[in-house]
Parts: sequence; C-alpha cells; structure tokens
Amino acid sequence: IATRHTDYRSFCNRHLDNGESKMAKITALSIVLGCTLAMPTSAQDLSIEARAASARGDTSAAIIAMQAHVDGHPDDVSAKLDLARYYMWTGAYAKVDSLLSPLAAQNAEAAALLASNAAWAGKIDQALALNAAGLQNDPANFMANYTQATALRQTAQAYRAWPYVQAVEQAKPGSKDAIDLRRITRVRTASEVRVNWGL
Repeated sequence: IATRHTDYRSFCNRHLDNGESKMAKITALSIVLGCTLAMPTSAQDLSIEARAASARGDTSAAIIAMQAHVDGHPDDVSAKLDLARYYMWTGAYAKVDSLLSPLAAQNAEAAALLASNAAWAGKIDQALALNAAGLQNDPANFMANYTQATALRQTAQAYRAWPYVQAVEQAKPGSKDAIDLRRITRVRTASEVRVNWGL
C-alpha cells in the first residue's frame, strides 16, 4: 500500500513539474485532486470521515470510522470523546464506560460525559456522584444541569429535577434539548403525582 501511495504522489508531481501553461497547471491540479480522492480510505484521517458521518446523522458509520481511528491512534483523546458520544447515542453504555473511565480523573469533559452516560443508563447514584464536581464548579453549566435533571427525574422524588430543568432552559432557551427535557420531566412528575395521590 505504501508503494502505491508513493506512485500516486510521483505521478501527480510529474504533472505539476511539467505544466507550463495556465491551463496545464489547472489540469495538473485536477490530477492532484483526483489522486488524493483515489487514495484508499485507510490512508485518510478516519476521524474526519467519522465526524462527517455524525454530522449527516449516520451514527453507525461514525462509530465504525471513529473506532478504527481510535484503534490506530489510542492517544487521540478528542476522538475517544467523540466516539463515546456516538456510543452513548446508541445506548451502548458499557462501551462508553470502558472508553472514558481511564480518562475521567484527568479530563473534565470525559468525567462529564461519564456522568451523563451513567444517568442515561439508569445508574442514578453513580451519575449524581460523578456529576457533583462539575455542578459545583459551574452551577450554570448546561451539561451538568442536564445530567442532574436526567438522573433525578428517574428517582422516587422526580420533582427534584425541576430546578435543573430550569437551569438548562436558561442556558439554552428554546433549544430542542431544553424542550425535550421539560416534556419528559413533566411526564415523569405527572406519573409521580398520580401514584402518590391515587389519581
């Protein structure tokens, strides 16, 4: 494969060196672009491919590409954080734990994602414990409040989530995240009222 890539570059460079006219240079640049696009995917940065797939809503493709990237670049923390997000969106909570647990002590973003993952996985005590530091450091932080609300609305006292729902709304008023959080919390607290009052 390495030889093949060298051949592509040599071919492209020959055309660039010999192009004298403006049209020849344009043609040569077109050949360079074609050579780059013709390179096998393995030669390209798979993290870029993964993020592009995520942006267009193809989470499965994003996971495949980013996992391959992380396997080849185990020190790329940013890629691991994005891969953890992709896994969380699909409900693969155990995979998120394995990715982020080694990073959480030294990386605040990893710790925040790990707390959110625990909340979505229904591990309420773990989520609240992991989220405590982030919430204390920045009481207005969107993600910390979202995680706190997500965890608390699953408890027997779901009404305790409301202050954090309101903090989310203040951080991102009118956002889909804030609207969905309010709707889901309202459903949960309404159920709580019906159970407690026999309605």
